[in-house]
Amino acid sequence: MSYDYAVSEAQERHEFLKNWPAAWGDAFQFVVSFDWVDVAKQIDCSQFGIVITTTPWPEYSPFPDGVIARASVAGKTQADVDDAVRRINDLLGLLSLLNYGSRSLRWYCHLTHLGITFGSDLSIRTQELNDCASALRDLSEQERRLVRRALYWLRVAPHRQRESHRTDLIRMFEMYWNAFECVTNAGLLRTPIPKKDRRTIKRELSTEFARLVNQGRLTREDVARIKQIVGGPGQVRKLTFAVSAALKAEDVHKAEIAKFVKQLCGFRNELKHADLDAEDNATLMRAENLIVPFRYLTLDLLLRALGRRGFGGWEWLRIRLAPDSVL
Repeated sequence: MSYDYAVSEAQERHEFLKNWPAAWGDAFQFVVSFDWVDVAKQIDCSQFGIVITTTPWPEYSPFPDGVIARASVAGKTQADVDDAVRRINDLLGLLSLLNYGSRSLRWYCHLTHLGITFGSDLSIRTQELNDCASALRDLSEQERRLVRRALYWLRVAPHRQRESHRTDLIRMFEMYWNAFECVTNAGLLRTPIPKKDRRTIKRELSTEFARLVNQGRLTREDVARIKQIVGGPGQVRKLTFAVSAALKAEDVHKAEIAKFVKQLCGFRNELKHADLDAEDNATLMRAENLIVPFRYLTLDLLLRALGRRGFGGWEWLRIRLAPDSVL
């Protein structure tokens, strides 16, 4: 049944492409929502083959305050549309990054979307966009794929301004977590964790078994420790290593980074297993304490992945953002 649906959807999209609107000419046309912000002049994003116009989208569109944008295409095939969609997503993801992930950003086209999305305001700096676009293209294929995924989660993480209820913090945390995992995985491709040789594994196991004999009992933490020795680093260690390597953190800060990462992992695991009350005030306060430094940490890692300077490393994040969460 799912296969029949997939075929039906593919046929439906093919019909759309066959009936490409004549008013579009040789460009893929879509709408971008700049909520409460007027686009004063046409913006030519040449690196992406995209032009953002000042023309408002018709009232019947999903975005009553959106403006028309056009992406150049080589033809009118599904592959051409897929290429245009990739460039649109790159542009909007990088716009969200360069605006520090402070606003949610959406786009819509009847050829590619079945649902309705909304967005809000941001600033556009074309030179920085072009620089980041070049840096994105220069990444390896695997890194580029992961960074693109992270950019997606970054730009959809902020809540819509019309729906700013506090419980959105939980949803935002999930989005930032997805972006964080993507960009740290990209970092581990570039700087992998050194593997232990067999001699080191045997030595650590021998030490651990001697400790357990003296202890006289086996705890859950002991099992996790043995598993980590044999099976490689766990999630906290991998994420800590990736963050420390990306920020070029000094050894004196690595314990602090590990503690903060452990807090993030703990909250994420509770959320993943539905082990928290999303409307409880204490839960929301935990989310509030974590979300700001977590957001800036994710932004910093993404900026560095694209060859930018970031905010100043762990020292800046620790002192300026969340000393109580880390120390």
